[in-house]
Amino acid sequence: MARIYGQIETLKQIRKELDSRGIDRFDSLREFDAFLENYQSERSAIYQH
Repeated sequence: MARIYGQIETLKQIRKELDSRGIDRFDSLREFDAFLENYQSERSAIYQH
């Protein structure tokens, strides 16, 4: 997961950072926000596999 420090970047810059790390599951900022809100359950699901 990308950690963002300092000033909040534009959506294009966030998209570029995620793409550079091979993260392409988010098609919108809303999907990214939903992931952040449900991070603990997402994390648990990953570790169960």
